[in-house]
Amino acid sequence: MGKVNISIYELLAVARETQGSDYVKGDSMLCERRFQAQTRHMIEFLVTGTQTEMGSPGAYCRRFLTEEIYNKTLHLAEKGEICIQKHATVDRGNLQYKPAACQQSQKGQE
Repeated sequence: MGKVNISIYELLAVARETQGSDYVKGDSMLCERRFQAQTRHMIEFLVTGTQTEMGSPGAYCRRFLTEEIYNKTLHLAEKGEICIQKHATVDRGNLQYKPAACQQSQKGQE
């Protein structure tokens, strides 16, 4: 495996996970899925709708996703089922954070 650049945000997330105090459900920051060749996106989101395959209402979750699953997840955000809080593209395990405004807050501003 090549060199992985880890941000301070990621180090803090790993520290919280190690202490058992991380409030984020789903994938851990250094899970296997992050380093798989087909993984292209990492999102952290709040489940705002009904129970979905992504989580229970009110849950804050992290998922590492393929391009196909990410596109399906964007559809859930458009429907108001989830609110994406953080988004990063994944390249060989390295995260490049992108702007990810919550879909609901954007709707309220129109």
